[in-house]
Amino acid sequence: DFKINGTIDNYLGYFLRDEMLKGSFNFNSNQIDLDQIMGTSGTSTTSSETTAPAETSGDPLLIPDNVDFNLNANIKTLKYSGIDLKNVQGNIKVKEEIASLNDLTMNAMGGFIGLTGSYNTQNHDKPKIDIRYILKELDIAQLVNNFVSIEKLAPIAKYTQGKISSTFSMNTFLTPSLEPIYSSLTGGGDLSTTKITISGFEPLKKISQELKMEKLATQTIDNFKAKFKFENGKVALNPFDV
Repeated sequence: DFKINGTIDNYLGYFLRDEMLKGSFNFNSNQIDLDQIMGTSGTSTTSSETTAPAETSGDPLLIPDNVDFNLNANIKTLKYSGIDLKNVQGNIKVKEEIASLNDLTMNAMGGFIGLTGSYNTQNHDKPKIDIRYILKELDIAQLVNNFVSIEKLAPIAKYTQGKISSTFSMNTFLTPSLEPIYSSLTGGGDLSTTKITISGFEPLKKISQELKMEKLATQTIDNFKAKFKFENGKVALNPFDV
């Protein structure tokens, strides 16, 4: 269900002479299932089932250059890619081939997410995104299950239980299928937690076996904060104390 009100200006000029179409809208909904609307299964794909996307095939989704739209959204429950997002609020602006998110906030995966950024298609062959996140008390297991990129960039995450908070920014070029081109990924931020437990991670198991100290195989880390940055498609983590 959804309700929309607002205005559209210059629609005749847009249809007849390809002039700028302007609009301002307010969008409200109690529940939207994007997986059903888009015809997707809504299930996450693990990295073992995913092949690297071709960076040159197909055409990317382009933002029109003759549209100037401003949308204020308020959605109580939004289902996307199998994830239930609650209390989704924010502003979306489309102008000059750029779609911008302004102060988008939501509750998901056991915590809070704040997002600001843009999707820029002024270069039609190579779109790019510029995103800034605030994550508060997100469940690590849910993050790994829902985002293949997390497991690719930080494989240890799938062996970790607990909640994390983070602030970071990133920008990257995208493939036509909207996958990040990891070699172009830049940005950084910080990562903090009050308590996480690492269990089943093979390097820790090997160290435990070699030193004959079983307690090393499972680690609990309390109250730490670390800074990181993206370099050459990888995550570089600054040294930190635990």
